[in-house]
Amino acid sequence: MSTETVVAPVAAAVAAVVRNTPSAETFVRLYNASSTRKDAVARFIAAGYTMTYTNLVARANKLIDKGVALKELERGKRTIDVDALNALIAADAAAANVTAEPEAPAAE
Repeated sequence: MSTETVVAPVAAAVAAVVRNTPSAETFVRLYNASSTRKDAVARFIAAGYTMTYTNLVARANKLIDKGVALKELERGKRTIDVDALNALIAADAAAANVTAEPEAPAAE
């Protein structure tokens, strides 16, 4: 097997990986052009980059820690219905008490 046979596929794979990772300049431009984190992820994907919400947040935090002045993007809003969750817990606890048979002591 020649060296060219091995090097060409490796070079193509490296080029594909590099393409899927935006440079710091590209990251800052796309990130700062977005209004929310979900919008930023959509922009990266539309530009052909592989980007998840988690990767976006991690990379933004890394750049901010290094002193880059990224704009603060709106986070996704998740609401929790505390009363509904407490009712669910109470119902599960009640069901567990009704259906559970007390264990008899083990005979020795």
